[in-house]
Amino acid sequence: MLTDWTLDPLQLAPVLLAAVAYAMRARTLHRRGTPMARYRIFLFGLGIALLLLAFRTVERLRVLANPVVALPIWATNLYLWHLPFLYEAAVRHSSVHALEHACFFTAGLIMWLPVLETLPAPEWFGTGPKLAYIACVRVVETVLGNVFVWSGTVFYGVYAHGDELWGVSPLQDQGLAGAVMMIEGSIVTLVALAWLFLRMAQEGEVRQELLERGLDPRAVRRAVRYGRAQELAGRR
Repeated sequence: MLTDWTLDPLQLAPVLLAAVAYAMRARTLHRRGTPMARYRIFLFGLGIALLLLAFRTVERLRVLANPVVALPIWATNLYLWHLPFLYEAAVRHSSVHALEHACFFTAGLIMWLPVLETLPAPEWFGTGPKLAYIACVRVVETVLGNVFVWSGTVFYGVYAHGDELWGVSPLQDQGLAGAVMMIEGSIVTLVALAWLFLRMAQEGEVRQELLERGLDPRAVRRAVRYGRAQELAGRR
């Protein structure tokens, strides 16, 4: 189960109040003989509509913050775009290349959602499971990187018959690409793991302190996880 989240009608109040205020002002200006340009009214209305649409869709987007969903999406996208027919299509066609980058960017955002919790992740996905999640991400990327490093075969025809550049053959270039992939991934992973380990240590101390005060364990877990420990302690 994902962490509880429901749409409070009060969340819509600022948007609706802004719309009403704008409409009243537009009406006043019209009566004075200085009506607002139609395109301005249209753009404002479009903005309000997009805000309302965002509130309707937040609940559905939360599924992307589930690691069971996010990790397969990211891994599938990573491997698919490295298949020869898709990779070479991206090299030869600028539109496919642009789509490739858009997919990598989107899948990357989705992969990090459960860790950063821009949208609420499942309740069970605390700091400990996040460490395991990051490790799984590292394994997925390392496997692909090793394939390029140790394959002994150039996978992409677009490079297979190319000339050596700066004394680097296509096969060596492919191996270097795999190495760069693993090095870059290792740096990001180490930073993420260090951050999570520090966070887990801090959370442990705060959690224990709140539990010793006799507070509800579930409320303590949620408050510590979302940085609201002081607020919970102040209610005591």
